[in-house]
Amino acid sequence: MSQEEIKLRIEASLKLLEKIEKDLVEAYERTPAYFTVKPYVQRALRNLKNLKKIVEELDSFISSHEF
Repeated sequence: MSQEEIKLRIEASLKLLEKIEKDLVEAYERTPAYFTVKPYVQRALRNLKNLKKIVEELDSFISSHEF
């Protein structure tokens, strides 16, 4: 994995973090306490899983290579 690929994965991670934050804020602000927040939470969890996959790839690469 090149430095450029690492940078792209880090940038993608940051974008996913922003999406998660936006989704959770939206769920909090738009959903009354007596309604389910399931669709918003589901979307946030999907973004979180994508972020986790990217971070795991970076972790695996960093663990197996020296800079």
